Amino acid sequence: MLAQDAGEVRWDGRPIDAAARARFGYMPEERGLYPKMRVRDLLAGKVLGIGVVALGQLLLISWIGLGFALAAGSLDVPGDAVVALLVVLGFFVLGYAFYAALFAVAGALVPRQEEVQNATTPITVVLLAAYFLGFQAASEPAGSLAEVLSFVPPTAAIVLPVRVIAGDVAAWQVVVGVLLLLLSAAARWPPRRGSTPMRSCVRAAA
Repeated sequence: MLAQDAGEVRWDGRPIDAAARARFGYMPEERGLYPKMRVRDLLAGKVLGIGVVALGQLLLISWIGLGFALAAGSLDVPGDAVVALLVVLGFFVLGYAFYAALFAVAGALVPRQEEVQNATTPITVVLLAAYFLGFQAASEPAGSLAEVLSFVPPTAAIVLPVRVIAGDVAAWQVVVGVLLLLLSAAARWPPRRGSTPMRSCVRAAA
């Protein structure tokens, strides 16, 4: 910036005085395309949209592999494999719902996009820890570690499908683990009644 050495600032052909400055205003930045939409609906739309894309990619890869197997005439799918695939898909949806809810809420807590990474880093650390713990527990599905991690929401979506496929889990453990996972994911969403509109959130952030 250079210091002004000549000239003047005029508005509407007249010098700017105190009366003109009093009439000046500003337009606040809108940080959302849908200011009247409620936070709950916006988060649900983003999570469901990305989830449908991820599930579609998984199904597309499966269908491509199935198509190649049919073309080569080497398709031999036992009944247990179909059950295992359905179990994996079911827990994929549950695990995605849990972690997507966490990431969505963490992203909604920060006012700028540059701060999203800092807000989601703890969740990423939990996800990686759950991944490695889940594989350790999956190596021994009937062990005590696998049984305990089946009731912990961050690891249940990884450990439970392995135990279900291996047949080393009681039915009540599956029911309790799935219920805890669903309740944990649902608890992260804003309540339907009294959910704050996006416009109010923008004003509060400003």
